[in-house]
Amino acid sequence: MVVVVSLKHIDELSGGRKRFRRRWPKDVGKALGEAFMQRPMVAREGAALVAERETLLREFDATVAKHRRSQEERDRLTPRQLWGEMQEEAERLTSGVVGDVEGALDALAEEAQRNEDPLLYRAIKTPEIAKKPAPTLADAFDLYARLKIDDSQGRNPRNRLDRLRRRTETALGRLNELPLDDLRREHGRAVLDVMKEASTSTGKPLSSETIKRELNMLAAITELGLIEFDLAGVRANPFRRLETKRPGEAPVSATDARLPLPPEVIAEVRHRLATKTKTPDLSLICEPACKFDPCIGVIGVQK
Repeated sequence: MVVVVSLKHIDELSGGRKRFRRRWPKDVGKALGEAFMQRPMVAREGAALVAERETLLREFDATVAKHRRSQEERDRLTPRQLWGEMQEEAERLTSGVVGDVEGALDALAEEAQRNEDPLLYRAIKTPEIAKKPAPTLADAFDLYARLKIDDSQGRNPRNRLDRLRRRTETALGRLNELPLDDLRREHGRAVLDVMKEASTSTGKPLSSETIKRELNMLAAITELGLIEFDLAGVRANPFRRLETKRPGEAPVSATDARLPLPPEVIAEVRHRLATKTKTPDLSLICEPACKFDPCIGVIGVQK
């Protein structure tokens, strides 16, 4: 007895030839300008046909995922990240190729070329000689987020990083288009000028101390990128040693930099520690027998 298995998305053409044909989802088809994904197949039967079909199904799924990614997410990818994705996609597309391997690779490369996807074309045709894109300032930000920010620290560190990235983009444009090796002192001054014009959520100008902290963070991000991408000693860090004080601005003393908590806040903290804490030892912080006011010294913001 002969068992005949019909493979979905495969059409029979003249002369025993096979064609892969599958309808795109409407949103993807509209973006691509075609209703179906259609590919002539090399294999004609057996395990080779099944394997080639699996490769084409992976290509279909990858294309749908790529086009459904939000535009904002695509815009934030750096050339290096795109190249990495294209290498993974090329490996995924070519891993199941059987039979006429060269012919199948040529067909995949031609499709990438038709879709105006030069990175994918290079990843398929010349992966061994294609040059990896240069690291950008966006790569340095992403690297810093991955290595230096732990989600256990809460949202504040990541929020500060996102705010700094937005201010830096306001000054320098798209960071994924600014190679680290192109950084110059003028980029540092441009960021400083934007920060001096920026305001807090209450509408007040950023203080010199705030600007200094943000520039120090930006310098640390850049330094990490220069080190990790082997550019340390080749390119100077343009965000170091920038003068943040405005002309005529009075110096800020250590006492004025952080004001103590108001008396009413101190009183409320003392009351809550003494009456509502679930950890008994915390009430000892405001023990009346203390020779000094511990709520100011311990709970208050340090002078």
